[in-house]
Amino acid sequence: MRRTLIWRWAWRELFHGQLWPVVAALALIIACVFALSALAGRIESVLTQQGRSMLAADLVLRSNQPLAATELAKFDALGVETSDQTRFGTMAFSDENMQLISVKAVESNYPLRGTLELQGQDAMRDNVQPGELWLEERLFTLLDVSVGDKVDVGDLTLTVTGKIISEPELSFNPFSQMPAAMMHHSDVDAAGVVRPGSRVNYRYFFSGSNSELADVKAAYTVQEGQRWIDENTGDRTGDMLDRSRGYLSLTVVLVIIMAAATLLLTCQHYVDSRTQTLAMVKSLVRSEAGCADGSVNSW
Repeated sequence: MRRTLIWRWAWRELFHGQLWPVVAALALIIACVFALSALAGRIESVLTQQGRSMLAADLVLRSNQPLAATELAKFDALGVETSDQTRFGTMAFSDENMQLISVKAVESNYPLRGTLELQGQDAMRDNVQPGELWLEERLFTLLDVSVGDKVDVGDLTLTVTGKIISEPELSFNPFSQMPAAMMHHSDVDAAGVVRPGSRVNYRYFFSGSNSELADVKAAYTVQEGQRWIDENTGDRTGDMLDRSRGYLSLTVVLVIIMAAATLLLTCQHYVDSRTQTLAMVKSLVRSEAGCADGSVNSW
């Protein structure tokens, strides 16, 4: 009889007692942890894409010397999209003034990631074509030119096509005060500004899947003065991504700690509310065990 009452009480406690708040709290905690983990993974994926946009590619090879044509042919054979860039400083001459400028010579498919915004005379553009020269806004005043005027860069005369609004690469240098300009990569040789001893920086951009990028790295061994750059190893992007991942990990840990504390308090409240009931059940079980042994009930 008493055993039947105990099982009946346990069944009623399971469905109508205060055990459901514990179960609900546990389910909610598990759901929150999984949801936050999925959200953190999604945010990390977005940060990775943003980091690659800041590099203008998935992978960049920075070099102080140009790569040989045979090496470039190896990259093309791997099936990845490539784009070359040459950076140098030179003088720009207009009819009225002259100015030392920092030039990015890029190909028409630049950038491979991110967005390049160029404001032309009639419309916005996102690429550079041969014969064009795009200027930073302050250069229009320094050179005293407007859209459509001619500017000499080395031995080449280029047409001022418009203004640089924004570009994806993070290339801030506090020690360089030269205003920026962009021209097409195919015009560099005709300009004759890159010669032996010139201070030039070469960048080779790659876009593809992770396996294709791994093949690119395996196909070429970096030499002195060369470096592979991705969203994790970039000087500025790598630091930002590392800090962001650290904040996400800290958020997940804090949520888990708060969830464990909530579950502990819920269980503690349930146990405190059932202390007397458990004592009564223990006494009934002990009494029934004593009767089964033939002992005399003091009651």
